[in-house]
Amino acid sequence: MARYANALSTAEGLTNCYLSDGTDLAAAFIADPYSCPGYRLPTEAEWEYAARGGDDTTYSGSDTAAMVAWTNETAGSLGTYSHQVATLSPNAWGLFDMSGNLYEWTGDWLSNTYDGYGTGSPGTDPPGPSSGSYRAVRDAGWATDAMYATVADRSGWVPGITFMQELGFRLARTVP
Repeated sequence: MARYANALSTAEGLTNCYLSDGTDLAAAFIADPYSCPGYRLPTEAEWEYAARGGDDTTYSGSDTAAMVAWTNETAGSLGTYSHQVATLSPNAWGLFDMSGNLYEWTGDWLSNTYDGYGTGSPGTDPPGPSSGSYRAVRDAGWATDAMYATVADRSGWVPGITFMQELGFRLARTVP
C-alpha cells in the first residue's frame, strides 16, 4: 500500500507521504496526514465521511445491505468471494463498495476512546491517536455478516498483515 501510494504520488509529481521504500508499514504511516499533498490512506474520519456520502443510512448508500454491500449474506450465498468494484449501487456521491466486499485500511491507529469513536458520536474530524498496536480498519469483507458492514463499524488489525483475502485500501489526498 505505501509503495503504491508513493508511486502514484511520484507519477503525478506530488510529495510522497510514506517512507521512501514503504517496506516498514508500521513506521511508514505519517503523523499529520493533512500536511502531505501526495496520496495516502484516509483518516478514519475521512473514510466515514466519504462512506456516508452526505446521507445518514446504515450502509454506504442504503439502509438495505443487499443493495450496496457484498457480505456473507450476498456473496456467501452465491459461493463467491470479493467482487469487481461497482457491481452494486453507489452511495449518493458515486462511491462504490464502501460497505462490504473488502475491509479497508485507514491511516489512524485504533482507539475505542478518542473523541467519540467507539461511542457512536465522533466529533468533527477527530484526530487519531499518535500510536497504538492496531491500525483502524473500516468496512467489512465479503465473508462478514451484513451487521458488521455498516458505515459506523470499526475494527483494528496489526500493520503489515498480508494474508487476508478480505483486506484492501483506497487512497485519499488532501485538497491543495
